[in-house]
Amino acid sequence: MRAVRLRLVGGLGNQLYQFGFALVLMKKLGYEKIAIDCTDMKNYRENWGFLIPTVLDKHRLDEFVIFEKSWFLKSRLIKIFSYFNLRLPGSYTDKYHSLDVSNFWEGDVFLDGYFEQKKQLPYIKSELVPLLRTDLVTDIPANALVINVRGGEYIRLGVSSPADVNQYQDLIKAALSIIKDPVIHLVTDDVNYAKEVLEGICAIDYIHEPNPQENFSVLISSKYKVLSRSTFAKWAGFLSSDDSIIFQLQ
Repeated sequence: MRAVRLRLVGGLGNQLYQFGFALVLMKKLGYEKIAIDCTDMKNYRENWGFLIPTVLDKHRLDEFVIFEKSWFLKSRLIKIFSYFNLRLPGSYTDKYHSLDVSNFWEGDVFLDGYFEQKKQLPYIKSELVPLLRTDLVTDIPANALVINVRGGEYIRLGVSSPADVNQYQDLIKAALSIIKDPVIHLVTDDVNYAKEVLEGICAIDYIHEPNPQENFSVLISSKYKVLSRSTFAKWAGFLSSDDSIIFQLQ
């Protein structure tokens, strides 16, 4: 049985991009399985494990997702060849990610990349939304402003920095100007860092301790949200209802 074979790494946001691209490709090719290889996660400092079921319905996933190691993906040949502007047959990378499958390879296809291309986001979103967990959206009061601050490895990588304070100040001010009697919720992976960022900007009424499923649920369920630039936060925004009002760090 032909499969889309995916090298999966990173946190939930990264995984949703990768898995979503694989899902769209599976549908376009008329294949029946996505074979996931998670073995390279252990090579990263932040080994998150398989987080897709925190957002998508596991019973639905079990219908077409399998887990198999792939020596071909393990070799990273796809990535090595793309570095020299070469594409191996039946392979997709961040450099070679066209969803045009006309006259294409008829065997297994192999994916090695992060696949965060904006132009494919609508296709990915349309495939993910029907698979969302039914218990993902919870009852969040209409006057809640949920603020997401990303610390942890984002500080180490230089993605989050003290310079973010000014952006948070402007975005939170704009959000509070349109919410009557606002209640501030904080969603973060790094409570101490988040408190430092928000000190003097706003009072925090509720702090949600780091937990991928609960944090994502709060973010996707709230109408008003200030989101960090993390892929985790972006996906909470992408998958939120159309009437959500989102303030996003740049």
